[in-house]
Amino acid sequence: MKKLVIIDGFSFLFRAYHAINSNMSRASDGLSTNALYGFSQMMLKILVDLEPDLFCVALDGAKPTFREELYPEYKANRSE
Repeated sequence: MKKLVIIDGFSFLFRAYHAINSNMSRASDGLSTNALYGFSQMMLKILVDLEPDLFCVALDGAKPTFREELYPEYKANRSE
């Protein structure tokens, strides 16, 4: 049986952005790279630890999703 891993991409990016000190991860132009770095590290850990046959990163679109309709407080505590 094949193993499929599906990642909530924006959730992981959000976690990575807030988990890594942004002062320590800046590109030469000053752009913060902590979310990208943290996201990449989490993806590599999943790939190494779980060794999935299939791997997918899902991203929400710009329009409201069914989650907001089912639960209006979804992401209510997140900043813009």
